[in-house]
Amino acid sequence: MNWLHYLLEANLYLSIFYVGYFLFLSKDTHYNLNRAYLLTTCILAFVIPFLQLGYLKPVETVEQIVLIIPSGNTPKVAIKASVFTLQQALFYLYIAGAAVCFCLFSFKVYKLFRLIKSKTYTLEGSYKVVYVDDDNTAFSFFNYLFIGKNTPEIDTIIRHELAHIGQKHSWDILFVEILKALNWFNPLLYLLQNSLKSVHEYIADEKAAAYNGDALAYSSFLLNNAYGLSGSSVTHSFFNYNLLKKRIIMLNQKRSGKLARLKFLIAVPLGAGMLCASTLAFSKTYGWVDVLPAKAAPSVSQARMPADTVPLAPKVVDIKIKPTPPPPVVKVVKFPPPIVKADGKKGASPKVQVVKFPPPIVKADAKTGTPQQVKVIKFPPPKVLNIKLDPVKADAKSAKALKNVEIRIDEPIASDKAVSQQKMIAQNASVAQKGTFQAIRISDTMQLVKSPIQQFYSYIGKNVRYPAEARNKDIAGRVIVSITVNNDNQISGVSLVKGASGGLGNEVVRCVKAYTDKFPNGPGTYQLPVSFALSYADGKYKQDGPLENKSAYLDEVVIVAYAK
Repeated sequence: MNWLHYLLEANLYLSIFYVGYFLFLSKDTHYNLNRAYLLTTCILAFVIPFLQLGYLKPVETVEQIVLIIPSGNTPKVAIKASVFTLQQALFYLYIAGAAVCFCLFSFKVYKLFRLIKSKTYTLEGSYKVVYVDDDNTAFSFFNYLFIGKNTPEIDTIIRHELAHIGQKHSWDILFVEILKALNWFNPLLYLLQNSLKSVHEYIADEKAAAYNGDALAYSSFLLNNAYGLSGSSVTHSFFNYNLLKKRIIMLNQKRSGKLARLKFLIAVPLGAGMLCASTLAFSKTYGWVDVLPAKAAPSVSQARMPADTVPLAPKVVDIKIKPTPPPPVVKVVKFPPPIVKADGKKGASPKVQVVKFPPPIVKADAKTGTPQQVKVIKFPPPKVLNIKLDPVKADAKSAKALKNVEIRIDEPIASDKAVSQQKMIAQNASVAQKGTFQAIRISDTMQLVKSPIQQFYSYIGKNVRYPAEARNKDIAGRVIVSITVNNDNQISGVSLVKGASGGLGNEVVRCVKAYTDKFPNGPGTYQLPVSFALSYADGKYKQDGPLENKSAYLDEVVIVAYAK
């Protein structure tokens, strides 16, 4: 619900700016500065949420592992889910409120234009006077001055309204009316509009009183004509009974000194504090502009590897091997398992074992010293050594230096012609058992067959990121999104069927919407489950239970991250 988060954040900043005005600036007589403060902070409040201070964000790396769990036979067309979510309810409620406010505003403007067309008006320089029959009223709207024929002392009132027209106060009111319609749920916006109208009246009264040269006489005129008819709320009405007392007080108040202008600098710390809060206190995806980017962070391997094992550059070491290692046990960590072709000579297939998450720890056989299980380590990246022939015995010092090493054997093994095209690969498999390094062979003939739907799963696994907010708050859970595919095999709609807190649902919806390739399963509606799991240092995991009724869903993609 990024749109709701943005509106709430912007209105929070707007409210803070207005409270600062009310406490420190509302009684000053620098009216033009007051007007500028109110208008400028209205704009800043809605701009600050898009800004970030990347320098303040802590640098952290998140390890993420993706598993794909099959859900049985994938249906061509999954069950359609029509769930009315809270997000949809809030969206329709907001749209309804904004529509009502815009209709009311449009009706007020329509009434003014009807009044202009129904009454004759005379040109008076750059403004137009519209005389209203038998009304004791006076108000202005842009260049139109509406005044009743029964209004006393018309000249004084016209000078007052001309101040509004010359200062273009109607543009301010129009801007705030639109802002009020878009943010109708914020009660402080209505108070801000009243404060801005008051400032407009203070400016016009000051100019009219200066023309007469007698503020006391002008105050008496205001008091004697307090009961005239007021105009629409989108106009500047001379007869405003609610503002009469404030107008007379401000008109006769002692003018504020030049040093009082320094109080307007309060906007600077308020804006800076909001910018920091926008960066640190809110987890969001719409902070597009980084005003102060963070310094370049160290590489992931340097940040997580011990100081004595950080490689500045990969080293290549040649080691000779004499004996042939025992028959291989192949560990496959991607799903589905690869198709393994039988050995052409012997007619037997190598053993295939599927390693489930988490990968097992490497242990060595007590007799032969060969690894029985392989631990797959995605982080930190290993050193690389090219091994050609014959094992070499290593002392304790060299064994320690070869930790976190990937051993690749690129040359054929001469002593075993049947597997001459096999390669030996081991992740973190530099096992110093009696001074001999061992490895595991994986057949060259093994082929990975990747179906089109697996490519879609791979896209989800690579592009969905575990949200920092959920990870920081220790949140895990399953998200289910509904995917609608049109006749062109393009994703035309994505909706959240089951969400989780911490932004998990929004992250999956964002990723699926960004998928531009053709959907492999053809037109229809599909349910995609994505499970977010957390891994802890003690080997425990936090995630939802098994998925019920798997046949109704696509295969489940599991995103695993290390807990905070």
